[in-house]
Amino acid sequence: MKVIKKEDTSNWGYKHTCTGCDTELLIEAKDVRHQRFDGDPREPGYDKYTASCCECSGQIIIPESKIPKILRVEIQNRTKRYSTSYFDR
Repeated sequence: MKVIKKEDTSNWGYKHTCTGCDTELLIEAKDVRHQRFDGDPREPGYDKYTASCCECSGQIIIPESKIPKILRVEIQNRTKRYSTSYFDR
């Protein structure tokens, strides 16, 4: 199979001001981690994309809409899957 077109995500960044220490940050793709939280059978699970502040180690939640789809797939593939399911313990 050949790739005809792929979105370039090499220069992707997300500007954010940390609420813990007021540091202005540029979060790059390598800084983002993915967490998948499985819901119970009555509700769907959800994904969460986070990074840590390099100054105060505070958690930064990145809106899924700010990350290109191809980059979300790459992040999911390189991040360990987390689960909140009781049966995964």
